[in-house]
Amino acid sequence: MAFAEHLIEKEPPSLSVDYSSVNLSATKTKADAYFELAQKTNSDIKRAKYLQKSAAEYYILLNAVNDDIVSCIRLARIYDMQKKDNYAKSYFYHALGLNSKSPEANYYFGDFYYNRKKYIKALEYYDKGLRYGMTPDAEKFEKLGIIYERLGDSQRATRYYKRASEYIKSDK
Repeated sequence: MAFAEHLIEKEPPSLSVDYSSVNLSATKTKADAYFELAQKTNSDIKRAKYLQKSAAEYYILLNAVNDDIVSCIRLARIYDMQKKDNYAKSYFYHALGLNSKSPEANYYFGDFYYNRKKYIKALEYYDKGLRYGMTPDAEKFEKLGIIYERLGDSQRATRYYKRASEYIKSDK
């Protein structure tokens, strides 16, 4: 038997990973800490490093618990921040498949489209996020105002800017 034939006949090694022994709490704590550090740093190099580390931890969590929507949303947001659109959309759709009424999945999918200037899609997901229970605040209403302004609907834009300023005043 030729050497190449011998390799073909051999069964490939198993690449499966046993996630049953993963300490979910510790992994989540690390993932969340890296994610928060990525959002707080002003250094692009550090942000990229923290996002990569948090993505690895969330990936482990999602593989250990297939229906972990929080990890799924975080992975989508990380890929959004990294401008890896196909991965981000894939994880957002996965999260929405787990729970189509998730306020966070819908709202952050709206952010994904907002960041790409696809305002009609952003509005669709922002609306769902707020309708399904995402907490309204000044930032959210300001984004809606910006969208309506860019779409040429100055009346709605003004309405949302006004609501944003009301939230700012109530925070003081």
